[in-house]
Amino acid sequence: MNVNQKKHYLILGGFTGFLLTFILGALNQKEPLLNMLHATIGCIVGTILTRILLFVIYLHENTDDGVQTKDDNKDS
Repeated sequence: MNVNQKKHYLILGGFTGFLLTFILGALNQKEPLLNMLHATIGCIVGTILTRILLFVIYLHENTDDGVQTKDDNKDS
């Protein structure tokens, strides 16, 4: 996975967090300014969670099968 692909996933994760928080706030009939503030925080949280998910996926891509065996830990 290269940098351009990661960038698109981070943008998508941030937009999803923003949209989900904004819609839920609008359904709860909050004030528009407070709703926008919460949606902005949701965008940041969505981006961070997406970044963590991409990091875990990247770790499993670079291992053979995603599982470390006892033979891998030997210092021979």
